[in-house]
Amino acid sequence: LWFSSTLTTYLEAMVSGSTEPASRRRARVMSVLQASVQQQNERSQSRAMRTRQDRRREAAIAKEAERKKKASMLNVVDATFAEVISQTASGLRRLGVPKDILDLVCQSSESARKDAVRTLTEDINSIESQEQIEGETAATTQEPVREP
Repeated sequence: LWFSSTLTTYLEAMVSGSTEPASRRRARVMSVLQASVQQQNERSQSRAMRTRQDRRREAAIAKEAERKKKASMLNVVDATFAEVISQTASGLRRLGVPKDILDLVCQSSESARKDAVRTLTEDINSIESQEQIEGETAATTQEPVREP
């Protein structure tokens, strides 16, 4: 209010040398003031919109990086498991284990590897789903951003 009245006084002083009636000068000053306030509101809203978009973009980038990290961990687990199976099969061959038994060991080991990778994938997806639900719950319980 102080700013508004000061600006109004200033603008009135600027046009006081004019020959137009005071009411018309006041109306023109108020029009300029309203346009200025409207323009400031639009700038503030635009800035708030950009800030929200930046936050969403950063969150999407972080989420993608986390997804890649988890996929990489799964690949490491899978490759490690495959290497252990290969080394075990090689060791059993050297020990002279019959081929039919060796095949059964390899099949069950491969099955265990696939189960482990599937279980890890499901666990990761479950954790991601829970985090997403918690994030959405937190977002809905926060106070809404007030626009000026």
